[in-house]
Amino acid sequence: MREREMPSYRFDIRNGRTMRDPHGIDLANDVARRYEERLAQSLAPRSGRIRLLVDVVDEDGNVLATCEVH
Repeated sequence: MREREMPSYRFDIRNGRTMRDPHGIDLANDVARRYEERLAQSLAPRSGRIRLLVDVVDEDGNVLATCEVH
């Protein structure tokens, strides 16, 4: 029996325009949200006063979660 591969997620960044994650990453479902939060935290010092949003996007293009960068 073949083991199921992990789903692939993109982490797109929005600030009026969408900067699409060109590669995505294979993660377990529960890890994707934590990865999104860490990515948002790492962007915060560089965002200044610009409002940034990070979207978790599944393989079908569905936005599963959005995290605001503060």
